[in-house]
Amino acid sequence: MACTKTIFLTFQDICTSPSSSECFVRKKTQLSPVKMSSSVAETKSIPKPVLRGLHNATIKRNLIVALGLVVTITTAYKFAVNDVKKQKYAEFYKNYDAQKSFERMKKAGVLSAAQD
Repeated sequence: MACTKTIFLTFQDICTSPSSSECFVRKKTQLSPVKMSSSVAETKSIPKPVLRGLHNATIKRNLIVALGLVVTITTAYKFAVNDVKKQKYAEFYKNYDAQKSFERMKKAGVLSAAQD
């Protein structure tokens, strides 16, 4: 049976000694039994969380995830955007005639310095 000790203080309990300026406290103690259910006493305690090195472990995990995302997104961008753009440029310049384009711009008046 577990007991708790309770201290009750009232205004009359705190007195000043008439012979000196010291104060003293008279304490009244009372013992009261505490009833605990059997289910509370039998529960297992929760293990303490591992906090040592938690910051380093979190940063390590975040760096690994970030590296994986960077590699995945970069590869997807290369195939979805960059390779398609390179293919379109190669196709455009395969059939491109610079002299024909120059004559067309000169005829349209875009190149005013190259008039005949």
